[in-house]
Amino acid sequence: MSRLSDFLFNHRLSWRAGLLMTVELLTATAFILAFITLFAGSNRSGLQNNPILTFDTSGVCGQVEKYLRDQIGSQVFDYSPSCSIADWYEVHYLSVCKGDWTNNNSATPSYIKNFSTISCTSQTGGYIFNLAETLAAGVAPAAQTLFANWQYAVLETSVSLGLLGSTIGQLGTSLIAYGVGFFTLTKIETNNHSLRALRIGFINSIASLILSTISSAKITAFAGNLMDERRVTSGINFLVWREKGFYILTWMTTGLTWVALFVAVIFSFAIRDVIERRGSIKLASRSGSTQEGGIQSETAAEEGRVEDQIVSPDRDVSPRPI
Repeated sequence: MSRLSDFLFNHRLSWRAGLLMTVELLTATAFILAFITLFAGSNRSGLQNNPILTFDTSGVCGQVEKYLRDQIGSQVFDYSPSCSIADWYEVHYLSVCKGDWTNNNSATPSYIKNFSTISCTSQTGGYIFNLAETLAAGVAPAAQTLFANWQYAVLETSVSLGLLGSTIGQLGTSLIAYGVGFFTLTKIETNNHSLRALRIGFINSIASLILSTISSAKITAFAGNLMDERRVTSGINFLVWREKGFYILTWMTTGLTWVALFVAVIFSFAIRDVIERRGSIKLASRSGSTQEGGIQSETAAEEGRVEDQIVSPDRDVSPRPI
């Protein structure tokens, strides 16, 4: 009878284990995508195609040279070496990349990257990208006043980066906790570690969902504000746009955390009857222990009474006269 009960119990757990495995796979996928989002652009790989923002500055050098001619005069020097600004700049969480278009000598940019000119500079976590400072570093000192009073093209990454890092930590904790819960699921009736691990995973899933949602919303809003800003300032003309790849990555991470939590909620309801059975077993065990203790007490008392009725060998048992 015990084997039949164990078989039926394990059979009922099988589809619940499938739900938990689904939660584990969704959480693992979200964890990987969050890592890709964080490190996109950190090296010269295909991930370079997923920047937060791209700035087209291919026409800035010509505008700088025109400014110098107007201010200094055409007879001073050759103006072409006075500007080393790249055709484009891309902003990532941990790096800034730059390079040229394939037809950088043409008046109309091709918007096709010349990969031989790409270089990326690592940045400290939570840095602030300032296009004006970046451009000013690539022009002659006489032209740096062009960028002195800029209030545009400033992207702060600290808030969204911190939230993304916390999301990765929470997802990693959930991944471990769900894994422990999965491999000890068949012992959930008697093993406290299984239930405790599932609770930890569920709580961290909620935390990762909140953090990921805020992180994605923050960086999307910050980038959107730059898209809405004026693109012509101080006589300098530049363009800015958002690449789809980065936002697909960050919102897919958020979407998967939502789906994982939804499946985790279904799993928690599905496992409820198992937890209730666990409680019934504990209650029955305690009741059995109490009854066993009572039986043992009654047995001891009965044995005491029997012992009292046993005649002692030193006692005088001779018949007394009537």
